[in-house]
Amino acid sequence: MTVLVHFSHILTFATLFIASIFDVRSELGDVPDEFAVTAIIGGLGLHAAESFILGSWNPLIYSVVAGTIFSFYGWFAYWKGMWGGADALGLSALGFGAPYLVLSASGFISHSFNMFFNLVAVAFVYTLVFASIRALKKKGFGEQLRDKLYDDRLRIGLELGLALVIFGFLSLQNAAVIYAATAFMIFLYRFLQVVEEYALVEEVDVDELDGGEVLKEDDKIRGVSEEEISELDGTVEVMHGLRFMPVFPAALVLTDAGFTVLQYIILG
Repeated sequence: MTVLVHFSHILTFATLFIASIFDVRSELGDVPDEFAVTAIIGGLGLHAAESFILGSWNPLIYSVVAGTIFSFYGWFAYWKGMWGGADALGLSALGFGAPYLVLSASGFISHSFNMFFNLVAVAFVYTLVFASIRALKKKGFGEQLRDKLYDDRLRIGLELGLALVIFGFLSLQNAAVIYAATAFMIFLYRFLQVVEEYALVEEVDVDELDGGEVLKEDDKIRGVSEEEISELDGTVEVMHGLRFMPVFPAALVLTDAGFTVLQYIILG
């Protein structure tokens, strides 16, 4: 990895790390777009300069291709309501700013795949920790989870039974471990549902709203502007989202350090 590409990775990490601080420390999780945009423009510029120095289009092509693919996924997730626009930009920054470690087609592909799977793994652990902390802080969460499991008892039983039949029929190696992981995911899904529906919801007085909050109304969520606050009275339910930005610099560090979750999944 040459100096320019190395600096592009550093720039990408630095901007995403600073954005993460804003995301975590801001009361509403507001992240200025300038940080991710700087990583995107800087990444493109540095890879263009690398292409000029080497006399090859490959560095710039890899940056554009990875950035475009990551951006497509990031904005698709945004349109589906899975995360915010700042998170979509963060994923774009990873693609444009850090598309490869080794300047080769295989190096580019392996690095991009490793980056994506590391991101998913970090996001899973981060979400689980974040959700657990929110659950512990929310009074009455245990009762809500118990009621959820009781209400879904028939469906949970069917899911566990179906998984048992499938893994038994396939006679997979380490079937017991795979089944245990599947059962864990079945219960984790209900846990995260209760976190989203109960632990991330807070009832606040309208006078405490500043605009930009996300309100939960009749099982629907919507943002509220400063102008709309004057039309509200009493108390409202405010949704607190997951501060997701720290996942991006963490995934970049793991990937650049040579760690890959995909390798452990394939090789065991």
